[in-house]
Amino acid sequence: MRSKECLQNEKHTFRYYDLVKKTIYDLYPLRRDKIKTFEYLNRYLYADARYEAESKNCNGDISKENFELIDGEVDPNIAALVRLEILNTILLDDTFIFAYNYLVHGDNTYTNYPKLKGYSPKVVDENTLNNINKLICSYKEDYPKNKLCMFLTDIDNKNYHDKSNYKLSKDYNWWLKAFNMAYEIFDKIRVNSSNVNEALITVEDINTGDDALDLTVKEIICYLSDRYNFDIAKEQRVMLSLLSDFIEDKYIKQLKEADLVSERDETTTFGALTCSQQTKAIVLILKELGVNFNNTAKIFIARVIKVITGRNLQNIRIRMEINYKDEKDIKDLEVVADFFKELLPSLSKKIKENIKLYS
Repeated sequence: MRSKECLQNEKHTFRYYDLVKKTIYDLYPLRRDKIKTFEYLNRYLYADARYEAESKNCNGDISKENFELIDGEVDPNIAALVRLEILNTILLDDTFIFAYNYLVHGDNTYTNYPKLKGYSPKVVDENTLNNINKLICSYKEDYPKNKLCMFLTDIDNKNYHDKSNYKLSKDYNWWLKAFNMAYEIFDKIRVNSSNVNEALITVEDINTGDDALDLTVKEIICYLSDRYNFDIAKEQRVMLSLLSDFIEDKYIKQLKEADLVSERDETTTFGALTCSQQTKAIVLILKELGVNFNNTAKIFIARVIKVITGRNLQNIRIRMEINYKDEKDIKDLEVVADFFKELLPSLSKKIKENIKLYS
């Protein structure tokens, strides 16, 4: 079980919940670093050991009342109990293996503490760091990232990005922000797995001021919730399923209905051409004039096509790309080539040559 879930689920059993929570969340970004983990524990959780060492050096002349705590250090009177509660919180979460072993051994720089009875140290070897990274990834805790490609190594993320970016035409930083936001919110949602309503409110409250970003974040959360099955309790699985269904019903079905409208639009013609044929014809003309997707944003081209054709912008945007492996696209291109035969014979010829070359 993840430490965050354990902390929340067992909250009623903690005597020092706030201190334990602060420590757990402070340690999260340090889990891959054995040295920094030790430094943190030594700095904040061993005031009792530090007091014992300083008292020995001063022949017992320092009283606990006069002992000065370092800023943020846990009081020596409760330090051992806080360490024990932290240990029990991270017991089943091997991403905290370095912290776990240090606490079991009582490792600190001040004095020698005996190993805790009833706890066995976990094996640390050359594979440990790699195992920690894999676990963090499996827990979907591998955020924030500073490179989009790191998100796209996940096949679900890549499939969603590739499919949606064709419609959205958003830049690198926009997508990076979307994935980081979705992962962060998904992480928070799972912490309180018993409260479905709170999860729903969290999703509904997503409001960045960018409607496309808000919907994209919700869609990512939807498929993460639907597919997440790693080290998960039954109650949490139920909550995530309900959350996924809610997002699907409230947000994504609207897009599917819009797609159905798009398909119906494809059966109608203005003049001699369907929406797809008109869109591809204008895209090809613009390409001949030097305007393409490399030097002009797709949305700008789509808006021009909308003005010319009167078609729905969304219908245009999903038909702008040309796939020479798609049978329908090939048929559309053949119609367009014939349409251009008299007026633009060179373009008509080029279209037919490309069909033979790439299909």
